[in-house]
Amino acid sequence: MEVDTGAAVSVVSSKTWEKLKLKVPLCRPDVTLKTYTNEVMKVIGEADLNVTYRQSKHQLRLFVVEGSGPSLMGRDWLGKIRLDWKSLGIGMVKCVGVSSVDSVLQKYADVFVEDVSEIKAFKA
Repeated sequence: MEVDTGAAVSVVSSKTWEKLKLKVPLCRPDVTLKTYTNEVMKVIGEADLNVTYRQSKHQLRLFVVEGSGPSLMGRDWLGKIRLDWKSLGIGMVKCVGVSSVDSVLQKYADVFVEDVSEIKAFKA
């Protein structure tokens, strides 16, 4: 699954669901899901699955959507499963080379001007 912090729920495609061959019945969906571009996704069903990650076990809901798109681990699962980010190769973001906010404001002073009423050298 791809981790997607922009996805409210976790989803798999109908193609992936068929490949998994889980003996879990799909329930009739009671939600409408939309993509980040506001397109409605056709939800085929939903299932509550017993999910184990390392030593933690959870019962989590998974939505099955029409098509063959990527499997997404959304915020619903991320809120329950505490991923070991380091083992996934994801480290913490560091701010390198910036000593203070003031130095950034000085360096890019033309971006932070009070008068933003006009864009110069731009033709509509």
